[in-house]
Amino acid sequence: MKVSLKTIALMAALGLIANVASAQLTGKAITGSKHDFKTAGYVGENGVTFTAYNKCSTCHAAHKPNLNSPLWARALGAGGAWTVWDGAAGAVLDGSDAELLTEAQFATTGSAMCLSCHDGVTAIGGTTMKASFRGNWGRNLSDTHPIARVVDFGTPGMQTDLASGNLGSGSNVVVDVVGGKSYVGCTSCHSMHSSANSPKILRAGERCLSCHNR
Repeated sequence: MKVSLKTIALMAALGLIANVASAQLTGKAITGSKHDFKTAGYVGENGVTFTAYNKCSTCHAAHKPNLNSPLWARALGAGGAWTVWDGAAGAVLDGSDAELLTEAQFATTGSAMCLSCHDGVTAIGGTTMKASFRGNWGRNLSDTHPIARVVDFGTPGMQTDLASGNLGSGSNVVVDVVGGKSYVGCTSCHSMHSSANSPKILRAGERCLSCHNR
């Protein structure tokens, strides 16, 4: 049977794509993790149990997602404007502070995705999350580690940059970029899927020292 050069090239390209996809998923499998609601179900407040149709559909949708990337299906938290830590009163993400993301920018981040379940307000399968796994924040995050804040590397108490901090701490913390701004958020230290480094689904090593120089 003759096989055209185009067919060979296409098969090679598909093989490369499969290999890349497999590499990207390494260490981030949802199967068997705390977010695998098909295997073990999800038990929310008052013992209400929700079992997913498949491992992905609780959070992702193939059609008409709330966010095209990463096909996010869930509402991005309840309540009014996002409020984050900035002293006792907190700060609203209204675009007035250049050191903070805007509300529109924050709504596209992994932090907003985490809070679509962990905010203590938004329901999963008809019930909110157990109190032991979330806060009662809604959109008021003024009592948590600062998130949506631009990372000020090189200032007193901070590492020179993330690369040197990760090298010194033995961690793999990441700092994401939105709108050209590097910011800290939930997913700077937490993995949304499983992690081989910790049963608490945290990134490896001395995580705090990846950014903080203390």
